[in-house]
Amino acid sequence: MSMTTSKIQGVPFELRFRTMAPHPDESLSSAIDRVAGLWSVGRIELLRQLGYTKGSKELDTLVSLPLLESMARAFGTDAEYLVSLAVPRDRSGTLVSSGLRYAYCPLCMEEDWRSGYTPYFRLDWGRLWVTHCRRHLTPLFEWGKMSYSGQRLLPHELHLSYEPSASLPGWMSSHLAEAKLWAGRAGSDDGDHALWKALIKVEEAWCLDGTGDPRRDATAIMLRRERILVKLAVLFLASSDPARTCLAGRLHIPPHQHSVLGYDARRQRRGFRNPTWCEFGTILTAIQARRAVTLLVAHTLGLLGTALRYATGAVIPPGRSVEWASEIAAQRADRRLVLAALRIMDDW
Repeated sequence: MSMTTSKIQGVPFELRFRTMAPHPDESLSSAIDRVAGLWSVGRIELLRQLGYTKGSKELDTLVSLPLLESMARAFGTDAEYLVSLAVPRDRSGTLVSSGLRYAYCPLCMEEDWRSGYTPYFRLDWGRLWVTHCRRHLTPLFEWGKMSYSGQRLLPHELHLSYEPSASLPGWMSSHLAEAKLWAGRAGSDDGDHALWKALIKVEEAWCLDGTGDPRRDATAIMLRRERILVKLAVLFLASSDPARTCLAGRLHIPPHQHSVLGYDARRQRRGFRNPTWCEFGTILTAIQARRAVTLLVAHTLGLLGTALRYATGAVIPPGRSVEWASEIAAQRADRRLVLAALRIMDDW
């Protein structure tokens, strides 16, 4: 990164990043983090050098045209191109909270590195209703090194040329190995992974019809479906009894798949025992819990295509059934509000 100081006092530095411009499928926050890591500066400092001093929590939406113009000059590209990569403000609800966008596919990262460029984070990985890599059909994993400001810190080795013997962090090597084990599960006849295959099928269907796509112009149908999904999702995180876990935590997951599909109450954010639908994108800090909730949402809509069981072994009533609606309603003190939320399924 090179800098030249303007002669006019108060005018920001004109930066030249000397690196690749953002990729078409890259998030803008990833591009900032990639450059910050390359030059060993923090995200906040890099933004300050770009003339942006309003904070760094949300960088993937269209928050500041001056910032995008400054970034475009630094990357040596057109501002219009960066604007096309930014998520419109009215579509920001399709993404998880900015502080929780640390999902990634280790196989994609490895392919980037092998191809000769710095690995980067795809915008798709931050989508609320996508928890798998659409290229490799593997689970998305949680990035293991973050700064206090939310910057995803790349290991130094990833900024260098690919080296098979390079010493990557233990968590990343572990994710790579696990991702390779899951890579062929979606297309296998292995009944042991029925939940995983059903989850991928549901998420892919939503991707194809545009549900939850942050860069696609929203139709009335898309907006209606996205609203239904989040209104249903929070029902599975509520519990009328503090001593009892929510429905997402009572779902039976095969023990060897719990690290991918299981809900962990210890990672649930405090203060959200009875969350509202508009809070959903900020609640779940673990992508595994989001998968458990997605399974229950799809089941409730009658879209899952496979049976669900409680951890006790009891079969969960069919989706859209009166019995299942009754069990969901029992999780909150005000049953009328829950039943009203369930009625919106008729608009799916």
